[in-house]
Amino acid sequence: MWPPEAETGLMKFAALAASWPAAPTGPAGTSAARDATTGPAGPASAVAVAPDANAAMAIVGGVAFSEFFLLTLYLQDVLHYSAVESGVAFSGFALSVVVASNVAQWVVGRLGVRPTLTAGLLASALSVAWLTRLPVDGSYFWDLFPAFVLGGAGLGLSFVPVTIASLTGVAPADAGVASGLINTSRQIGGAVGIAAVSALAATSTRTFADAHGVAPTSGLALDHGFQTGLYALTGLLVLGAVIAATLVRSAPPAAGAVEDEPVLLDEAA
Repeated sequence: MWPPEAETGLMKFAALAASWPAAPTGPAGTSAARDATTGPAGPASAVAVAPDANAAMAIVGGVAFSEFFLLTLYLQDVLHYSAVESGVAFSGFALSVVVASNVAQWVVGRLGVRPTLTAGLLASALSVAWLTRLPVDGSYFWDLFPAFVLGGAGLGLSFVPVTIASLTGVAPADAGVASGLINTSRQIGGAVGIAAVSALAATSTRTFADAHGVAPTSGLALDHGFQTGLYALTGLLVLGAVIAATLVRSAPPAAGAVEDEPVLLDEAA
């Protein structure tokens, strides 16, 4: 039961809120929520959203987050690395991402968004496919390091072009909205990816342990579960490469709004 003063305050707030005008949720005073459900009341579009680029980014984010999660558990629970040793082990991956991200800008300028993104996703798929053979007594420089370098290069070649693709054809005034959407896609993909892959790996670990009469926490059972999760990530990356090769726009279309800007500036002058 609400106190009388609380009920009075809520009633006043409700009356005040009802008197407020509807706040625009999209550019040019249009309601993005209304357009998505009941159709636009005016011109067709507020923001030129690139669902293909956002789908690709969700896949990249899901794979990146999930791969780091699985490999960290493999290093610590199977190879018995300490937390510091595990962090140092990923340094090769991180350096490869930094180098590839800088190179990707030049590659995109030469080849375009679509070929660069497709190549990056395929390189990442090869890297994760290499990791699916991780043994219980794995060696860092033979079993992990080559895949880390290749996977870092693949991610670097993926993040840059998919970000460019998400902003292709977007008006300058809407760039912030489009950038927010692509980052949201990455975060959602990462959250869903970790949840799904960890559940898959845990189920595979329990099934293997029951079938072979070993403890679920044994290196054999854990390693089998991690390999299953990595197989799923490999397939997801191949799907992302298909999306990139067939759907992602490679070059910005001619935008009339952008061409009109110099005219407006001349009139103002």
